[in-house]
Amino acid sequence: MLQRKYIPSSWDEIYGQDEVVGTLKKYKNISELPHLLFIGSPGIGKTACSYVLAKELDVPLVELNASDERGIDVVRNKIKTLLFTSGARIILLDEADNLTNDSMAALRRPMEQALQRTNNRLILTVNRSWKIIDAISSRCSVFYFNSLSKEALKKIALRILRQEKIKFNDKEEAKKVISVLVDYSRGDARRLVNVISNYSHNKEDLLQYIQKKSAEINRVKEIFEASISGDWNECLMRLESFIIQNPTIDSSEIVEMFYGEIKNLDIPPLKKFMVYERLAETERALRLNCNPLVQMAGFLASVMGVTHYK
Repeated sequence: MLQRKYIPSSWDEIYGQDEVVGTLKKYKNISELPHLLFIGSPGIGKTACSYVLAKELDVPLVELNASDERGIDVVRNKIKTLLFTSGARIILLDEADNLTNDSMAALRRPMEQALQRTNNRLILTVNRSWKIIDAISSRCSVFYFNSLSKEALKKIALRILRQEKIKFNDKEEAKKVISVLVDYSRGDARRLVNVISNYSHNKEDLLQYIQKKSAEINRVKEIFEASISGDWNECLMRLESFIIQNPTIDSSEIVEMFYGEIKNLDIPPLKKFMVYERLAETERALRLNCNPLVQMAGFLASVMGVTHYK
């Protein structure tokens, strides 16, 4: 969940979602607001926009997380009660794609009635739009959120660093920290926010963390480049060394780093599709607790095969 202290206070602090913000700004009163469905990957501004909208409309926001409260009883008791309580409010149902189908079905009629009789409105945020039944999405105004660009992420990092009053020795040091934070975030502003929050009490700790992450990113890049160059012995040596020296690193982070490297591959689209498919197979195996070294080696061998021998 996004650190509440870093929630933007105005539309000007929402970066990378100009089209969404431009439309939401047009609502001046809660009575004219429909129920909303925000669709997009994690950490790109869905929750932040919900809070700013509530502030602009001068109504309270009640947040529920569907990952924790997904059953039909929650809809019948908690959500329905909030929808028909007197007054005006926004009810933010975060990660609504985790609701059961029965829960969503039970929500249809209350949504219709609340829109007609009350000034209470639902905002549902989802990562997987296909999980939401048509009867729910058809009762909402749907907004699609863009992936955040590096420039948008840099602005977010800079705003939070300033908010925490973290100062650097010079511009070069600041640029390096922000660049590594952006690369590490992989488009998820929450990851970026969490790192700054965790180390905001001590700049030296933050710099050490940045140095560590920068080294990890560079080493994964070197491993991938060795596979692309066709030097299998070098590739395997670097991979084994990296895994042994970083036993606590989350293998999903390595998968994400490889994903970023694939984007930059200058190979025919069909070959790139094959590399993505192999990475997906590797990720599935890692989720089943298969050996990371074996799985990563298998993936890199496939990359070498695709780029050199097929």
